[in-house]
Amino acid sequence: MDIDNLLRLLIDTSHKKGQALERFLELTSLQANLIKAGNLDTLMTVIDERQGVISLINDIDLVFLENYNKLKKALGIQSIEEMDTNAHPLLKDLKNNIEHIMKILKEIDHLDKMNTNNLKIDLEHVKDELKKIKIEKQSSKLASAYKNKYAGAQGMFVDNQNKKY
Repeated sequence: MDIDNLLRLLIDTSHKKGQALERFLELTSLQANLIKAGNLDTLMTVIDERQGVISLINDIDLVFLENYNKLKKALGIQSIEEMDTNAHPLLKDLKNNIEHIMKILKEIDHLDKMNTNNLKIDLEHVKDELKKIKIEKQSSKLASAYKNKYAGAQGMFVDNQNKKY
């Protein structure tokens, strides 16, 4: 395969990866909204869809890497930075796609960090609520046990003071 065809294939593959990453970014943003809303059922569906996009991206990466290695071997280079963009004008498109991919990856990383932080905060709130419930339950058990133990006892008030009139 000639160099231009390999570059076209790499451009097409990187474009597909960019589209998949844009979908992943949308899902990550949706995930953030669902976390804020506490909608765990829909959140799990989004997480499953994100996993599907990750699988697609992995497949795209395999195709890209295979063709990228062919290109490097054909040109006898270690990196595309060694290629002359004047000799291979298609390289500009490939570099633009890669820059776009890197930009999306940074946005995804930022959102994922925010989502992780928000989930940690929510988890701490849940832990605190569970502690309160546990304490209330223990208090209720103690009160119930005390009531059951002394339910049969009748109270009597005896005034032992000597009353003088």
